[in-house]
Amino acid sequence: MRIVEELISEDLVKPTGAKEWSGGRKRPLLEFNAHGHLIIGVDMNDNAPALYGAVADLAGEILTRDFFAS
Repeated sequence: MRIVEELISEDLVKPTGAKEWSGGRKRPLLEFNAHGHLIIGVDMNDNAPALYGAVADLAGEILTRDFFAS
C-alpha cells in the first residue's frame, strides 16, 4: 500500500472512484495517469546539422513536434 500511495502522490496513478471487492475490504480501483507527466524526446543526427524534437504524454500521444535546421 505504501508503494501505491507514493505513486498517487507522484500523480502517476489516480483513483477511478470505483471500488473492487474480492471478498475482503473494498479496494479503490486505480488507473494509470497518462496525462499527468510529459516526455521530451530529442533526435540529433551526426550526419546532418538538424535537430528533431517532440513532447508526448505517458500514453505516447505526441502533443507537439518540431524540426530545427541550421
